Amino acid sequence: ELNATTGAVLDSKVLGSGFYGGAAALSGKVYVLNWSGRVVSIYDPITNAVTTGYDLDSVNPLFFTTHGLGNAAATGELVAATTSGSVASDLV
Repeated sequence: ELNATTGAVLDSKVLGSGFYGGAAALSGKVYVLNWSGRVVSIYDPITNAVTTGYDLDSVNPLFFTTHGLGNAAATGELVAATTSGSVASDLV
């Protein structure tokens, strides 16, 4: 959690080991991309709990991303740039 005015860190959560390359907030949760493990973890700031959300390979076969995760709040979708230069949406 960051102070909206100063940017100071107010609260943080340590994640498991991995190579993290993106984060996005959607519907009250924070989604964090661990690109080396090809897993998106879900952080709930209300409960301060992190759950392993899903394996990208099982949800989106042949989808490869290294960095970049965002949200499309209007549609309720997570989006990410792929290594081939395209954009994938509806990752959850």
